[in-house]
Amino acid sequence: MDVRDFDFDLPPELIAQEPARERTAARLLHLNRDNGAVAHSTVADLPRLLRAGDLLVVNNTRVLPARLFGRLVPSGGRVECLSIRRLPMVPGPAPAEDVTVRPAPHSELDRADVGPQSEFGLTEAGPQSELGGSQIGVQSHFGRSQAGLTSDSERWEALMHPGQKLKPGARVMFDGPRTLRGEVLERHFFGRRIVRLWTDDGSDVSAAIDAIGHVPLPPY
Repeated sequence: MDVRDFDFDLPPELIAQEPARERTAARLLHLNRDNGAVAHSTVADLPRLLRAGDLLVVNNTRVLPARLFGRLVPSGGRVECLSIRRLPMVPGPAPAEDVTVRPAPHSELDRADVGPQSEFGLTEAGPQSELGGSQIGVQSHFGRSQAGLTSDSERWEALMHPGQKLKPGARVMFDGPRTLRGEVLERHFFGRRIVRLWTDDGSDVSAAIDAIGHVPLPPY
């Protein structure tokens, strides 16, 4: 399978960046299940389309302003962070250790560059195995990644950019009227990071994100 098969043209002017000025004028796509006909309507047409016995499911969720902008400390380089979810605190970790894994053929790990200066911290651990593919030694950074966690800081899963510069130990000062700081604890594939977030005054981290964050708008 080639991921390029999923590419399609999406003109920027067709990507909604803000709600309709008149909320009842928002577009509504109507599918007639009896004959398969598709009609372009608006929310104002909804009462006319509903019939006795229909079930209306209301989505009252709120999009969180989870998109954060900041600067690396001390270099000042720009950073973008999309905070995904808060993670539970973990008990004290065991010391860091080395493990050996056999990546599945053609997997992301199998395609990773290995060696002393590998971006992913991988080292070649042995010759070709009987299953095909090299064994790869991976140093676990778990013991170091939890260092510095305190009762007034939180662990979050996040997507961060630029990924190549945000290695474990990198620190960020986020923009906004509330002071929010971050430190990369763990580095994963595709921009995923586990980060430690805290405020200087020990106030609630989620409240700080809500105060200084931006609503993530497409394209993400």
